[in-house]
Amino acid sequence: MSFSQLNSLETCPKKWILENSTYSEIWEKKGYPQSISKASITGIVIHKTLETIIRALTNNNCPSVNSSEAVETINSIGGYKKTIIDCINKILDSYINNPRAEPFIDQHRKSLTSDISELRRTVQLLVSRVKLFPRIKTSSKQKSDLQHQLITGTYSEIELKHQELQWKGIIDLLILKPGYCEVRDFKTGKPKEDDKTQLHIYSLLWWRDTRLNPKKTLVDKLVISYGKHGDVDVPTLKENELLNFESKLKVRTLKTIEAASIRPPKANTCHENCRYCGVRHLCNEYWDNKAEQIQIEKSTKGLSYGDLQVKISDRMGESSWNGIVEKGPADLIKKKIYL
Repeated sequence: MSFSQLNSLETCPKKWILENSTYSEIWEKKGYPQSISKASITGIVIHKTLETIIRALTNNNCPSVNSSEAVETINSIGGYKKTIIDCINKILDSYINNPRAEPFIDQHRKSLTSDISELRRTVQLLVSRVKLFPRIKTSSKQKSDLQHQLITGTYSEIELKHQELQWKGIIDLLILKPGYCEVRDFKTGKPKEDDKTQLHIYSLLWWRDTRLNPKKTLVDKLVISYGKHGDVDVPTLKENELLNFESKLKVRTLKTIEAASIRPPKANTCHENCRYCGVRHLCNEYWDNKAEQIQIEKSTKGLSYGDLQVKISDRMGESSWNGIVEKGPADLIKKKIYL
């Protein structure tokens, strides 16, 4: 279980099932093909660029992000601009052969490339807030004794595991030095209350990861680093608070797993859940039970979009068709439509 998976299952079990089912008639990969938006790709690009740059800095044991060693390291991988462009291309290329996303790859590539200056400013701002601590050099014997235990240093994209709860999470940045542990998470969107919960889950995973943290040291500082909203300190949890948080998370996890095992899975149809759902067109409950209500909710909130299921009756031209509405708002059912 992960934080994103828990949120998705709690929001709508049916959505999670539909997203992760097999659609061999559409493509060879698992899951339903994801559509792409500029906002989501922008966030991924920033995260991937940060990961690339910070990993290079930590691997070279740079003393700080402003040091001459850091400047040389960043230049050695091509500088900020090239690193961002490489990340844009790598991420967008991963959508090749995705039938929902591939037609829009070039459009997003051009749009993101035109935003390079803004992307660079955001990445540089987030990097500037990072405090680097060079890793301690250890002998071969010390490495053998320590095995997988993390020692003093700065670590990027570290995966933590809680074996008992079967949870895992990837920390954007982990900073360790004698008597101090900091977890930092980068966010490109607006602050949400769930962001703090995510950090508390990371602090629990760190405390319970017997492989990387066998001494069970606690997190001393939790930071959410927002691109446009600055750094936000999240209150840390003491051992008794972690135990209480862990107990509640266990109950929450079990309830979520139980709900996900019900067949057919429950569909929590509402405006907030369905608005950005990429598989709502596959959901019978959306069409049959709630479609009209959701359309009404949309119109009352001033939103100008809607969903229709249309049966094509005949083709008019190379890219135009006549059809009949099968599902959607009641006043449009069986109406002829031109596409």
